[in-house]
Amino acid sequence: PRSSVYLIADYTKAIRLDPDYALAYNNRGLTFRNLGQTANADADKKLTCFLDGKTADCLSVLSPTASPKSQATALDQKNVPGKSGTIYQVH
Repeated sequence: PRSSVYLIADYTKAIRLDPDYALAYNNRGLTFRNLGQTANADADKKLTCFLDGKTADCLSVLSPTASPKSQATALDQKNVPGKSGTIYQVH
């Protein structure tokens, strides 16, 4: 778990350097999920899907026949958190 805290810090730093870096959100979300922090994991998953909805996980959550624009709109309507305003608490 301590190494997970460092991973989250590294992914967060990468996101600060490039707020559109979907893979960093994805990996940080997976790390949160491994720690049992589902709210943070779900927030990062939504951002990953918003930025890059082509992953299999995003397509299974969204309609597989929906266009990228409609997928982004659907996610936006589900209250995708703002990239700069999201606060995470690591336990």
